[in-house]
Amino acid sequence: MRSSLKFWILLAISAVMFFTPITSAERVGLGADKVVHIFLFAGLAIYGYRAYERKRYYLFPCLVFYTLVSEYIQGRYIPFRSFDAYDIVADTIGLFAGTVFIKIRNKNPKSESRNSKQSQNQAKV
Repeated sequence: MRSSLKFWILLAISAVMFFTPITSAERVGLGADKVVHIFLFAGLAIYGYRAYERKRYYLFPCLVFYTLVSEYIQGRYIPFRSFDAYDIVADTIGLFAGTVFIKIRNKNPKSESRNSKQSQNQAKV
């Protein structure tokens, strides 16, 4: 599956998660909620950078803007939802984590080609 498709699927999933009204009984614990935010936004950063490498300098600010707008909309317009600054912090941590992952991965492209060569060699045997 292409990185751009993965990016847009993750963005759609996040929009459904963020803009669906939930009651307090359905809320996840404080820690689990923030972990979901971190992983979701790390994934958005990773697939966004892979899909839109030439426009990567716009991606991070746009995703930070998305976190701010989504929290504002939750607090203002979605029943049973509220603005949570810690969600913004968790989202930003996820964006940084995804960006660092991509930077490290791009500096070590040999590991990816080495793994594919090993797979090819094993297939020949």
